[in-house]
Amino acid sequence: MFERVKEEGVCPHDTTFVALLPVCVLNMVVEIGLELFQLNVETGLLVEVSEITKRMPFEPAWVLWVLLGACKIYGAVEMGNEVGRREFGPKHNSMEAYNNSTFSLGLRAGVTGFCMGGALSIASSVLVPEVDAVVAFYGVPSSQLADPAQAKAPVQAHFGELDNFVGFSDVTAAKALEEKLKASGIPYEVHIYPGNAHAFMNRSPEGVKRRKGMGLPDEDEASAELAWSRFTTWMTRYLSA
Repeated sequence: MFERVKEEGVCPHDTTFVALLPVCVLNMVVEIGLELFQLNVETGLLVEVSEITKRMPFEPAWVLWVLLGACKIYGAVEMGNEVGRREFGPKHNSMEAYNNSTFSLGLRAGVTGFCMGGALSIASSVLVPEVDAVVAFYGVPSSQLADPAQAKAPVQAHFGELDNFVGFSDVTAAKALEEKLKASGIPYEVHIYPGNAHAFMNRSPEGVKRRKGMGLPDEDEASAELAWSRFTTWMTRYLSA
């Protein structure tokens, strides 16, 4: 239906965004979810996006972080501060902290995410200069959002060999990402875990039940532990003062 809306030249509005994004998240339709958010941010509709997040039927923490980055890109200082106060508390001056405080204190910033969050974390290595390290799990941003060949922060990425989200987190996408990261010249690692499918890191009872219902392999605790150890090593290497 979203594709039909685009073909007919209809501009998605806030109701479209609020209705479709949770569906995209729950059903792992990540490309459309990313495109919905990108459509709003790219057109500079930051006020509209900010208002939409207040009406989301789920906790919009990750959306607020992307919105904060967009505020920086578009120079929307007051809105950035308002967004930050929602996430961090009423006395927090987010844009000042985002631009100065954290980094002047010598602290470093790492970004990680899973699925759609994985794609956004890789995008942050391209779009957010202050990011010092990224670890992404089974997700690659579209070329319209960010080109990993332009990454500026070290990137470690993890994928399941049996992942069937074609063009987003399957083996072909993982290998294409590896080539782009190689071209970027930044330190990188791309790990592919044999016998594992999408979301193999989610060891919660709900995640296990859901993957089994989808017919996904779910017996490899060792791969999840290995990925976490690699995550820890990577972040420690690049975030230690």
